Amino acid sequence: MPHKRKEKKIHQTKLIFKPEESYLYLRYAAETEDTFLIPLDSLLSVFVIKFTHFQNLKVYLIKEKIDGYHVAVRKAMLDFEVCKNLPQPVANCRLPAWYLPGQLTCLAGLCAVVRYTLKLVIFTTEDKGTSQYASLLGHQLNCLSAPAEVSTWTNFCELQVPSAVCKFLHSSELYFPEELSKFETHLKQPIRIHNVRKRMQTHSSSNNKQENGVNGRSDQEGCSQDDPIKKYAQEQHVYAEGPDLLISDLLIFPCIYLLYVTQDESIKCKFPLISRWYDKMSESEALKILDSLVEPPEKDSRRLCDVQPVQVPDESLYKCDPNREVCRTFTNQGDVERNLSWWETSRIVNLQSYSDPNSLFSKQESIDWDSLPKLVHPQAGQLPVDRLERKCQQLAGLAVPLRNIVETRGDCVLVDFCSGGGHLGLLLAHLLPQATVHMVENKEESLARARERGQELGLTNVWYYQSNMEYYQGKFEVGTSLHACGVATDIVIEKSVRNQADFVCSPCCYGAVQSLENIKYPRSALFKAQGCTEQNYLMMGHTADQTQRNTDKVDQGELFMDIVDTDRSQHAKENNYSCILSKIYPLSCSPKHNIIIATLNP
Repeated sequence: MPHKRKEKKIHQTKLIFKPEESYLYLRYAAETEDTFLIPLDSLLSVFVIKFTHFQNLKVYLIKEKIDGYHVAVRKAMLDFEVCKNLPQPVANCRLPAWYLPGQLTCLAGLCAVVRYTLKLVIFTTEDKGTSQYASLLGHQLNCLSAPAEVSTWTNFCELQVPSAVCKFLHSSELYFPEELSKFETHLKQPIRIHNVRKRMQTHSSSNNKQENGVNGRSDQEGCSQDDPIKKYAQEQHVYAEGPDLLISDLLIFPCIYLLYVTQDESIKCKFPLISRWYDKMSESEALKILDSLVEPPEKDSRRLCDVQPVQVPDESLYKCDPNREVCRTFTNQGDVERNLSWWETSRIVNLQSYSDPNSLFSKQESIDWDSLPKLVHPQAGQLPVDRLERKCQQLAGLAVPLRNIVETRGDCVLVDFCSGGGHLGLLLAHLLPQATVHMVENKEESLARARERGQELGLTNVWYYQSNMEYYQGKFEVGTSLHACGVATDIVIEKSVRNQADFVCSPCCYGAVQSLENIKYPRSALFKAQGCTEQNYLMMGHTADQTQRNTDKVDQGELFMDIVDTDRSQHAKENNYSCILSKIYPLSCSPKHNIIIATLNP
């Protein structure tokens, strides 16, 4: 008996798509009588709008001081308004950003913005969900839905390519951006799509009278004559992700366009597959739109004909590519013993107090879950039954100190970073009506679940921010995160310190810490002074993840959790905070049960 196919699910954000209640804010740096000078992220947003020919979008330009490369776009092509002030929720975001006041929501970051733009078009046309532009979002509307922190492809399209092109066009050095070599190599790889066999059969059937059997790339470089699927997969890699034009193509194309119109023809010879992709893109309206939109920039005076492209690994830009080299840090007991020896000789005091956070406050020492509305309880968040009790324990561990802090502060903004499905943020918004809660989450489906619950509850003191933490730039008095992964906890702490905000964090995934431009390890001056190196610290983080119950290394993992969080707590103390490093009880609520409670000293 044939198996029953699963019902096809269309990716939804549970947003109400109303063009009349959606406002897009973009940056511009300056203007002349005929043009606006805009950064590349604004150009990419405008280009996607123009590509859809949608007429009812409300777009506003706000002037900002912007360093780096600017593009001159013709005012005659823009039906936008210039505004002098941003609504406060939008001012909390790095632009570009969508502002949906009726849904208490902002979406920030290039991919989030262009995805919402396309969905607004798709779901407000007569054939909702089946518009010709739905195909730009790919299979189940998921193209570029993964956040840049977890997807190498999203990171490449949203951050790496625009940044590299801006840097190159603003520079006078003789070089080609490494990202061009990566994209050239990516286009050489076989496509990775879910229905490659079905597509191959369809093409073979429709083209059975043609000599080659398929239409696609004519080059056979790297094709295996013994593997027809691999051969087809390579021939069909005509767009950035395969045989179909997607929003990833729309984000990359204007970047390559700016390179082509400012450089001589030699750049096309250096990157033949990009050139072929560019020609394929030009068959659509993409080139015509950019030619009419962009004021021709000056030609670059650099002579790059003798410059060779950067050599990169022969791999695609997808994290799942088995050819990609994955850098992993492994712990061995010898390294662990050396770190233990350093810890013992450093004489740094372990700040772990082992206090129950509930015992630190004299009033309202627990959360009465039975008295809460059902939608506030985590059982409304689609959690498995076996996780419910432990999730309640985790939430209570943070909510009790946060409630005490907010009641001391009074009216304030509390930001729940990495808010996920809203378990903590919605609980706090219900318990603390005097606070305005901002929930910051980069996964649109997780935030959709939170927003749906919050709207059913009728909460008006919550704003939902679909963005990476870096794109949230608001001022706040209290910050929190429950199990923000790796370096994310340190970003929360750093944002709190910069805002002189109190914070309560329960860290997770210690082995995932990694240095960023503004986050270096160890965090505290004390650890650095005692000779702790970044490599030692990263190794300690990996050891701290050995906290699985009923293993012989759980005590060792617990100690290194405390060491890492002692460094975090010490960093806070060095920035004028009173800090308590404690545990969430019962300890069985999670292997990662440390909690850092920090309040700014007067």
